[in-house]
Amino acid sequence: MATIRMKRGIQSDVETMPLLSGEMAVALDTGRVYVGTEEGTVPMMGDGGDMDTSIYDPQKKKQDIFAYVDQKRSKRTARFIIGTASAGWTQEDCDYLCDGIDDQEEILNAFNALPKEGGEIMLLSGKYSITEKLGLSLSTNRKDKPVILRGNGKSTVLSWEKDVPYAGQSTMILETAYISLFDLCLDGNQKADGIFFGSGFDSDFYRCLTVMNNVYIVNTKVGVRSGGAYYENFAITNCYFAANEQAMKLFAERCILSNNIFRNNDSAIDFSSRGNYMYCAGNSIYKEGEYTSSQYTIKLASDSTKCVIVGNVCIGKAPTISGTGNIVDNNVS
Repeated sequence: MATIRMKRGIQSDVETMPLLSGEMAVALDTGRVYVGTEEGTVPMMGDGGDMDTSIYDPQKKKQDIFAYVDQKRSKRTARFIIGTASAGWTQEDCDYLCDGIDDQEEILNAFNALPKEGGEIMLLSGKYSITEKLGLSLSTNRKDKPVILRGNGKSTVLSWEKDVPYAGQSTMILETAYISLFDLCLDGNQKADGIFFGSGFDSDFYRCLTVMNNVYIVNTKVGVRSGGAYYENFAITNCYFAANEQAMKLFAERCILSNNIFRNNDSAIDFSSRGNYMYCAGNSIYKEGEYTSSQYTIKLASDSTKCVIVGNVCIGKAPTISGTGNIVDNNVS
């Protein structure tokens, strides 16, 4: 028969004792029992070792040892939950609580707290006040790790709440690369851009590696933009763009834009210079009133090559096509 050995000592020593997973120790001065887990040494029993009145934990919540370990493990696997007090959330509901002032700071703190293995940031329903660019960029050695920013659909709103310093200056709500975005709403309040693909670059190429799905972008100067060099490998699908001066201005290649809705934007999709190998299909574009000569539904630049523009509904104005080697077919205008 195997012998079970239990380490012992005063509580201050036992709490920091490096127990192996499954090893146990007892604090002789308090009777409190501890067990070693993959997450470290955790308390198993309350004062006096009474199993019925256990289980003890630092937050003094009534939970057994397995729930306690699961709680610690869930935080280590980095699914941080963020809420805002204005929507009625409290500190008990989330890992980070926004107070309605410079809410980008709490979101950035959660992002920076993610381990190198990646993770998820969940924004609960509510309005988050953004007053400075929220820069979520991954370093080169983390670009292959999954990081997800997820909300609760259009009830989770990142709202720009600061006046632009002077006419013509552009700022943005979110700058990112290597991030997946799901179920969010970005509201520029006619003062800011929405999303800029442009941070976290590596030295060999500017690969955004970004996925957007079910993202609402409204009231911006430019809803989604990239620029300055080649940006590639992002997918924007099932998103909704409304009341933006310009929905998309993309300096990119090898990207997918499909099944998005563009409603009442002055202009919709601009493959601005070197829009190469772009796939644009199944989008619905319309607005009330006529387009001016400078406005457009879909526009290809003169140096755009090998793009596929098919099956889009462009009510009011046909795609404006330039460049060489592009496939443009079955679009309705």
